[in-house]
Amino acid sequence: MISTQSSAALISARRSLHLAYTLQCVGDRTWQFLLPLLLTESFPGPGAMVATAALGLLRQGTSTLCSAPFSAMVGAGDERTFKRLTVVENLTMLCGALLLLHHSAFPPTAEDPLSTARFWGPAVLLSADAICSDLLVQWLSKTWMARLCALSPAKCNEDDASKALSSLSSPSSSSSSSSSSSDQLAVANAVTRRLDLGVALAAPLLVGCSLNFCSSRLVVAVLAVWHLVGCTAMCAAVRRAFAFAPALHAYTSNNKDDDDDDDAESTPKQPQHQKKKKNTSTKKLEPASSLGPRAFVSEVADAFRNFDAAALRNQPLPRQQ
Repeated sequence: MISTQSSAALISARRSLHLAYTLQCVGDRTWQFLLPLLLTESFPGPGAMVATAALGLLRQGTSTLCSAPFSAMVGAGDERTFKRLTVVENLTMLCGALLLLHHSAFPPTAEDPLSTARFWGPAVLLSADAICSDLLVQWLSKTWMARLCALSPAKCNEDDASKALSSLSSPSSSSSSSSSSSDQLAVANAVTRRLDLGVALAAPLLVGCSLNFCSSRLVVAVLAVWHLVGCTAMCAAVRRAFAFAPALHAYTSNNKDDDDDDDAESTPKQPQHQKKKKNTSTKKLEPASSLGPRAFVSEVADAFRNFDAAALRNQPLPRQQ
Protein backbone atom coordinates (compact mmCIF):
# COMPACT_ATOMS: atom_id res chain seq x y z
CA MET A 1 0.00 0.00 0.00
CA ILE A 2 2.82 2.39 0.88
CA SER A 3 4.67 1.57 -2.34
CA THR A 4 1.50 2.22 -4.36
CA GLN A 5 1.01 5.60 -2.70
CA SER A 6 4.66 6.49 -3.30
CA SER A 7 4.42 5.56 -6.97
CA ALA A 8 1.32 7.72 -7.32
CA ALA A 9 3.18 10.59 -5.64
CA LEU A 10 6.08 10.27 -8.11
CA ILE A 11 3.69 10.26 -11.06
CA SER A 12 1.92 13.35 -9.72
CA ALA A 13 5.27 15.11 -9.24
CA ARG A 14 6.28 14.37 -12.83
CA ARG A 15 2.95 15.62 -14.12
CA SER A 16 3.41 18.83 -12.14
CA LEU A 17 6.84 19.38 -13.71
CA HIS A 18 5.37 18.68 -17.15
CA LEU A 19 2.64 21.23 -16.49
CA ALA A 20 5.16 23.87 -15.45
CA TYR A 21 7.28 23.08 -18.51
CA THR A 22 4.24 23.44 -20.80
CA LEU A 23 3.40 26.84 -19.33
CA GLN A 24 7.00 27.96 -19.82
CA CYS A 25 6.97 26.78 -23.43
CA VAL A 26 3.72 28.63 -24.17
CA GLY A 27 5.31 31.94 -23.19
CA ASP A 28 8.57 31.27 -25.03
CA ARG A 29 7.01 30.05 -28.27
CA THR A 30 4.44 32.85 -28.33
CA TRP A 31 7.04 35.58 -28.05
CA GLN A 32 9.28 33.87 -30.59
CA PHE A 33 6.55 34.51 -33.15
CA LEU A 34 5.37 37.90 -31.86
CA LEU A 35 8.70 39.70 -31.36
CA PRO A 36 9.56 39.92 -35.10
CA LEU A 37 6.11 41.42 -35.72
CA LEU A 38 6.68 44.05 -33.04
CA LEU A 39 10.09 44.84 -34.53
CA THR A 40 8.43 45.33 -37.90
CA GLU A 41 6.13 47.95 -36.38
CA SER A 42 8.96 49.68 -34.51
CA PHE A 43 11.35 49.75 -37.48
CA PRO A 44 9.33 49.94 -40.71
CA GLY A 45 11.12 49.32 -43.95
CA PRO A 46 14.36 47.39 -44.50
CA GLY A 47 15.46 48.09 -40.92
CA ALA A 48 12.98 45.52 -39.65
CA MET A 49 14.94 42.61 -41.12
CA VAL A 50 18.18 43.96 -39.67
CA ALA A 51 16.63 44.44 -36.24
CA THR A 52 15.04 40.97 -36.27
CA ALA A 53 18.28 39.24 -37.25
CA ALA A 54 20.33 41.26 -34.76
CA LEU A 55 17.92 40.56 -31.92
CA GLY A 56 17.87 36.84 -32.69
CA LEU A 57 21.67 36.65 -32.80
CA LEU A 58 21.99 38.71 -29.63
CA ARG A 59 19.54 36.55 -27.66
CA GLN A 60 21.05 33.30 -28.90
CA GLY A 61 24.63 34.43 -28.34
CA THR A 62 23.91 35.79 -24.87
CA SER A 63 22.10 32.61 -23.92
CA THR A 64 24.93 30.42 -25.22
CA LEU A 65 27.71 32.39 -23.52
CA CYS A 66 26.05 33.30 -20.22
CA SER A 67 23.73 30.39 -19.42
CA ALA A 68 26.48 28.04 -18.23
CA PRO A 69 28.24 30.56 -15.90
CA PHE A 70 24.90 31.74 -14.56
CA SER A 71 23.78 28.15 -13.98
CA ALA A 72 27.03 27.40 -12.12
CA MET A 73 26.53 30.49 -9.98
CA VAL A 74 22.90 29.71 -9.13
CA GLY A 75 23.44 25.97 -8.68
CA ALA A 76 20.92 23.16 -8.95
CA GLY A 77 18.11 25.50 -7.99
CA ASP A 78 15.41 25.16 -5.37
CA GLU A 79 11.79 26.20 -5.09
CA ARG A 80 12.56 29.71 -3.85
CA THR A 81 15.17 30.37 -6.55
CA PHE A 82 12.77 29.08 -9.19
CA LYS A 83 10.07 31.53 -8.08
CA ARG A 84 12.44 34.49 -8.14
CA LEU A 85 13.86 33.57 -11.51
CA THR A 86 10.36 33.08 -12.94
CA VAL A 87 9.33 36.56 -11.81
CA VAL A 88 12.50 38.09 -13.30
CA GLU A 89 12.01 36.23 -16.58
CA ASN A 90 8.41 37.38 -16.98
CA LEU A 91 9.19 40.98 -16.03
CA THR A 92 12.10 41.32 -18.46
CA MET A 93 10.05 39.88 -21.31
CA LEU A 94 7.07 42.14 -20.66
CA CYS A 95 9.21 45.26 -20.21
CA GLY A 96 11.09 44.56 -23.45
CA ALA A 97 7.87 43.97 -25.38
CA LEU A 98 6.24 47.10 -23.95
CA LEU A 99 9.27 49.18 -24.94
CA LEU A 100 9.03 47.88 -28.51
CA LEU A 101 5.32 48.59 -28.52
CA HIS A 102 5.91 52.10 -27.19
CA HIS A 103 8.56 52.85 -29.81
CA SER A 104 6.25 51.70 -32.58
CA ALA A 105 4.07 54.78 -31.97
CA PHE A 106 6.94 57.09 -32.94
CA PRO A 107 8.77 57.16 -36.28
CA PRO A 108 12.43 55.99 -36.17
CA THR A 109 15.04 58.72 -36.00
CA ALA A 110 17.63 56.80 -38.05
CA GLU A 111 17.54 54.24 -40.82
CA ASP A 112 19.98 51.91 -39.06
CA PRO A 113 18.18 50.37 -36.07
CA LEU A 114 21.46 49.22 -34.49
CA SER A 115 22.53 52.84 -33.95
CA THR A 116 19.49 53.79 -31.88
CA ALA A 117 18.68 53.31 -28.22
CA ARG A 118 15.15 52.21 -29.09
CA PHE A 119 16.63 48.91 -30.26
CA TRP A 120 19.27 48.29 -27.59
CA GLY A 121 16.98 48.98 -24.64
CA PRO A 122 14.53 46.18 -25.43
CA ALA A 123 17.38 43.99 -26.73
CA VAL A 124 19.16 43.99 -23.36
CA LEU A 125 15.96 43.08 -21.52
CA LEU A 126 15.06 40.34 -23.99
CA SER A 127 18.59 38.91 -23.77
CA ALA A 128 18.28 38.69 -20.00
CA ASP A 129 14.95 36.95 -20.53
CA ALA A 130 16.64 34.38 -22.80
CA ILE A 131 19.18 33.50 -20.08
CA CYS A 132 16.51 33.07 -17.41
CA SER A 133 14.27 31.09 -19.76
CA ASP A 134 17.06 28.64 -20.67
CA LEU A 135 17.83 28.03 -17.00
CA LEU A 136 14.16 27.45 -16.15
CA VAL A 137 13.74 25.00 -19.03
CA GLN A 138 16.90 23.16 -17.98
CA TRP A 139 15.63 22.75 -14.41
CA LEU A 140 12.16 21.63 -15.41
CA SER A 141 12.92 19.29 -18.31
CA LYS A 142 16.37 17.93 -17.44
CA THR A 143 17.75 18.48 -13.95
CA TRP A 144 14.69 17.99 -11.77
CA MET A 145 13.05 15.47 -14.07
CA ALA A 146 16.17 13.28 -14.17
CA ARG A 147 16.52 13.37 -10.40
CA LEU A 148 12.85 12.65 -9.95
CA CYS A 149 13.07 9.61 -12.23
CA ALA A 150 16.09 8.38 -10.25
CA LEU A 151 14.05 8.23 -7.05
CA SER A 152 12.53 4.91 -6.10
CA PRO A 153 8.98 4.83 -4.67
CA ALA A 154 10.33 3.80 -1.27
CA LYS A 155 12.59 6.87 -1.04
CA CYS A 156 10.45 9.63 -2.55
CA ASN A 157 8.85 10.57 0.79
CA GLU A 158 12.08 10.87 2.76
CA ASP A 159 12.49 14.35 4.20
CA ASP A 160 16.09 13.79 5.27
CA ALA A 161 18.47 14.87 2.51
CA SER A 162 21.33 12.66 3.69
CA LYS A 163 19.16 9.54 3.66
CA ALA A 164 17.91 10.21 0.15
CA LEU A 165 21.40 10.88 -1.17
CA SER A 166 22.91 7.84 0.51
CA SER A 167 20.15 5.62 -0.81
CA LEU A 168 20.89 6.71 -4.38
CA SER A 169 24.67 6.64 -4.08
CA SER A 170 24.91 3.09 -2.73
CA PRO A 171 26.07 0.54 -5.35
CA SER A 172 23.32 -1.98 -4.60
CA SER A 173 20.46 0.47 -5.00
CA SER A 174 21.99 2.12 -8.08
CA SER A 175 22.53 -1.20 -9.86
CA SER A 176 19.03 -2.46 -9.08
CA SER A 177 17.18 0.71 -10.11
CA SER A 178 19.33 1.84 -13.05
CA SER A 179 17.23 0.10 -15.68
CA SER A 180 13.90 1.28 -14.29
CA SER A 181 15.09 4.87 -13.81
CA SER A 182 16.47 5.01 -17.35
CA ASP A 183 13.16 3.75 -18.74
CA GLN A 184 11.23 6.31 -16.72
CA LEU A 185 13.57 9.07 -17.87
CA ALA A 186 13.12 8.03 -21.51
CA VAL A 187 9.34 8.19 -21.14
CA ALA A 188 9.55 11.58 -19.40
CA ASN A 189 11.80 12.96 -22.14
CA ALA A 190 9.40 11.72 -24.81
CA VAL A 191 6.48 13.44 -23.08
CA THR A 192 8.51 16.64 -22.76
CA ARG A 193 9.39 16.56 -26.44
CA ARG A 194 5.77 16.04 -27.49
CA LEU A 195 4.63 18.93 -25.31
CA ASP A 196 7.27 21.21 -26.79
CA LEU A 197 6.35 20.31 -30.37
CA GLY A 198 2.63 20.73 -29.69
CA VAL A 199 3.13 24.19 -28.19
CA ALA A 200 5.48 25.16 -31.05
CA LEU A 201 2.71 24.33 -33.55
CA ALA A 202 -0.19 25.89 -31.65
CA ALA A 203 1.38 29.16 -30.45
CA PRO A 204 2.02 30.76 -33.89
CA LEU A 205 -1.44 29.76 -35.05
CA LEU A 206 -3.03 31.31 -31.99
CA VAL A 207 -1.04 34.54 -32.27
CA GLY A 208 -1.70 34.84 -36.00
CA CYS A 209 -5.46 34.44 -35.54
CA SER A 210 -5.43 36.95 -32.69
CA LEU A 211 -3.59 39.58 -34.76
CA ASN A 212 -6.09 39.05 -37.58
CA PHE A 213 -9.01 40.14 -35.38
CA CYS A 214 -7.42 42.65 -32.98
CA SER A 215 -4.47 45.01 -32.72
CA SER A 216 -1.01 44.18 -31.47
CA ARG A 217 -1.54 46.32 -28.37
CA LEU A 218 -4.50 44.21 -27.33
CA VAL A 219 -2.52 41.02 -27.97
CA VAL A 220 0.35 42.26 -25.79
CA ALA A 221 -2.15 43.23 -23.06
CA VAL A 222 -3.67 39.74 -23.17
CA LEU A 223 -0.18 38.23 -23.01
CA ALA A 224 0.62 40.40 -19.99
CA VAL A 225 -2.39 38.91 -18.19
CA TRP A 226 -1.30 35.47 -19.37
CA HIS A 227 2.18 36.00 -17.91
CA LEU A 228 0.65 36.89 -14.55
CA VAL A 229 -1.54 33.80 -14.56
CA GLY A 230 1.17 31.54 -16.04
CA CYS A 231 3.82 32.67 -13.56
CA THR A 232 1.50 31.91 -10.65
CA ALA A 233 0.52 28.54 -12.13
CA MET A 234 4.17 27.58 -12.75
CA CYS A 235 5.17 28.34 -9.18
CA ALA A 236 2.17 26.38 -7.90
CA ALA A 237 3.05 23.39 -10.10
CA VAL A 238 6.67 23.34 -8.90
CA ARG A 239 5.53 23.65 -5.32
CA ARG A 240 3.18 20.70 -5.88
CA ALA A 241 6.03 18.64 -7.36
CA PHE A 242 8.26 19.32 -4.35
CA ALA A 243 5.35 18.49 -2.03
CA PHE A 244 4.77 15.11 -3.70
CA ALA A 245 8.50 14.27 -3.72
CA PRO A 246 10.17 15.85 -0.66
CA ALA A 247 13.39 13.99 -1.48
CA LEU A 248 13.96 16.48 -4.32
CA HIS A 249 15.13 18.92 -1.64
CA ALA A 250 18.09 16.59 -1.09
CA TYR A 251 19.39 17.44 -4.55
CA THR A 252 18.60 21.13 -4.65
CA SER A 253 20.20 21.72 -1.24
CA ASN A 254 23.34 19.69 -2.01
CA ASN A 255 24.51 21.34 -5.22
CA LYS A 256 28.19 21.54 -4.40
CA ASP A 257 30.78 19.62 -6.33
CA ASP A 258 32.30 16.71 -4.42
CA ASP A 259 35.48 16.32 -6.46
CA ASP A 260 37.69 17.59 -3.62
CA ASP A 261 36.23 15.05 -1.21
CA ASP A 262 36.68 12.24 -3.73
CA ASP A 263 40.31 13.24 -4.29
CA ALA A 264 40.98 13.32 -0.55
CA GLU A 265 39.49 9.88 -0.10
CA SER A 266 41.26 8.35 -3.11
CA THR A 267 44.73 9.72 -2.15
CA PRO A 268 46.11 7.84 0.90
CA LYS A 269 48.12 9.73 3.48
CA GLN A 270 51.81 8.77 3.66
CA PRO A 271 53.96 8.93 6.81
CA GLN A 272 56.45 11.74 7.18
CA HIS A 273 59.55 9.51 6.81
CA GLN A 274 58.21 8.13 3.53
CA LYS A 275 57.58 11.59 2.12
CA LYS A 276 61.22 12.61 2.60
CA LYS A 277 62.54 9.49 0.91
CA LYS A 278 63.06 10.01 -2.81
CA ASN A 279 62.04 7.17 -5.03
CA THR A 280 64.13 6.97 -8.21
CA SER A 281 62.14 4.16 -9.79
CA THR A 282 59.29 4.79 -12.14
CA LYS A 283 56.02 4.85 -10.24
CA LYS A 284 53.21 2.72 -11.55
CA LEU A 285 50.15 4.75 -12.43
CA GLU A 286 46.72 3.63 -11.39
CA PRO A 287 43.85 3.76 -13.89
CA ALA A 288 42.27 7.19 -14.28
CA SER A 289 38.82 5.78 -13.56
CA SER A 290 39.84 4.77 -10.01
CA LEU A 291 41.28 8.18 -9.14
CA GLY A 292 39.86 11.66 -8.87
CA PRO A 293 40.99 14.35 -11.33
CA ARG A 294 43.45 16.01 -8.97
CA ALA A 295 44.82 12.73 -7.66
CA PHE A 296 45.46 11.51 -11.20
CA VAL A 297 47.27 14.74 -12.13
CA SER A 298 49.44 14.47 -9.02
CA GLU A 299 50.30 10.85 -9.87
CA VAL A 300 51.42 11.86 -13.37
CA ALA A 301 53.45 14.79 -11.98
CA ASP A 302 55.21 12.52 -9.47
CA ALA A 303 56.09 10.04 -12.22
CA PHE A 304 57.73 12.75 -14.34
CA ARG A 305 59.43 14.28 -11.32
CA ASN A 306 61.00 10.97 -10.20
CA PHE A 307 62.08 9.91 -13.66
CA ASP A 308 65.88 9.49 -13.77
CA ALA A 309 66.93 10.35 -17.31
CA ALA A 310 70.69 10.08 -16.57
CA ALA A 311 70.41 6.51 -15.32
CA LEU A 312 68.42 5.56 -18.38
CA ARG A 313 71.01 7.16 -20.67
CA ASN A 314 73.89 5.24 -19.07
CA GLN A 315 72.27 1.86 -19.52
CA PRO A 316 73.81 -0.26 -22.33
CA LEU A 317 71.71 -0.90 -25.36
CA PRO A 318 70.61 -4.51 -25.90
CA ARG A 319 72.55 -6.37 -28.55
CA GLN A 320 70.75 -7.53 -31.60
CA GLN A 321 71.11 -11.22 -32.31
